[in-house]
Amino acid sequence: MLVNAQHVKAVPERKTDVGDAQWLAELLAHGLVRSSFVPPARIQELRDLTRTRKQLARELSQHTLRIQKVLEDANLKLASVLSSVVGKSGRAMLKAIVEGETNHPGLIDTLQVAMKEVDDSVGKTLDESAGKRRSTRLRKGGTWLKTTLVTCAWTAVRTKDSYLKAQFMRLKARRGAKKAIMAIAASMLTACFFMLRDEVPYKDLGARHFDRHDTGKTIGRLVKRLEALGCEVDIKRAA
Repeated sequence: MLVNAQHVKAVPERKTDVGDAQWLAELLAHGLVRSSFVPPARIQELRDLTRTRKQLARELSQHTLRIQKVLEDANLKLASVLSSVVGKSGRAMLKAIVEGETNHPGLIDTLQVAMKEVDDSVGKTLDESAGKRRSTRLRKGGTWLKTTLVTCAWTAVRTKDSYLKAQFMRLKARRGAKKAIMAIAASMLTACFFMLRDEVPYKDLGARHFDRHDTGKTIGRLVKRLEALGCEVDIKRAA
């Protein structure tokens, strides 16, 4: 049985290497430990693929930054005129600069091809495992899930007129961007849980959700803002 060490730590008793095996067996016999969630083989395969893709993306990003630094050391700031140093235009410039030497671009090509192969495998696996329920609870050790959620959260808050962007801007003003993006990631995880549990599609609440949810506070905040700017406000509610 695979168990979570965090659960065992919560059980009172001494925890040394000397009697661990016997003690754990006794706990199991008395039903004081429970088995951990073990995803099916297909989900384990998907997890390995997504982790591999993350590592490839990290290597690609690091190598791109390394190329950019070498160019800047040579007083060639291509990043100021190009959206991507390793894009089509950037590659042509690099080839002309290094006079045919292709070591750097060649490694970039290798990484991009590897990422494309992983993306194809991930897409195939998701089509084959569609409709199945997944465990979405994020524990302290869920670093991969946390990283994925935060990455998705940064993308989600760039969507105009969306609930998540409105929530992010609302929290960012009070708590800062880092805490706000973690709150967005938690909201996305909660939404995923209910979508999988109830088998329903995602429904965006809209950018004006918070205004509709607490109209009184919104009006009060805007009135105070106008008064601080030297305006006299006379509130008349629409019929």
